[in-house]
Amino acid sequence: MNKVKLWIIVGTLFFLACIGSSAGVSYMVAKHETDLADHAADTSAARVSSATTRTAAQSHLTSSVASLVNRLAPAVVDINSDSITYSFFGGPITVQGSGSGMIVSSNGYILTNAHVLPVDAQTITVTTTDGRHYGASVVNTDPQRDLALIKINASGLPTVPLGDSS
Repeated sequence: MNKVKLWIIVGTLFFLACIGSSAGVSYMVAKHETDLADHAADTSAARVSSATTRTAAQSHLTSSVASLVNRLAPAVVDINSDSITYSFFGGPITVQGSGSGMIVSSNGYILTNAHVLPVDAQTITVTTTDGRHYGASVVNTDPQRDLALIKINASGLPTVPLGDSS
């Protein structure tokens, strides 16, 4: 048998295999669509009821989140820090950091992440949502848990209540 006849036979077999595969795929798609249509007819009323419930739940969740944000936003603060480091040539370089925190006591204690505050911070400035600026000092840090507690000299501040797991 010469090479041309061999290639014709291989090509024909490949073509027939493709037709068979596409017929099989077409059958599976048609079967799936029929199953979906049957399922849709059985559950269309259930879906309408479920969609109504889901919309009501989403609306309630949205209003709950909005209420939570409105209540807690005044106790969220911006934190900016400046520290001095030195270049390879010995010249000073100011490094600025920023992050956020939450006021946890009305007399000025603020919880934030430790990575927001460099160890050698020269200045730490806290800005409240109403635009007031305060200098802050570090009370304690826990780098392993990435937590820091800082203090500003203020009183009567809004707070974020902390939970109690006990």
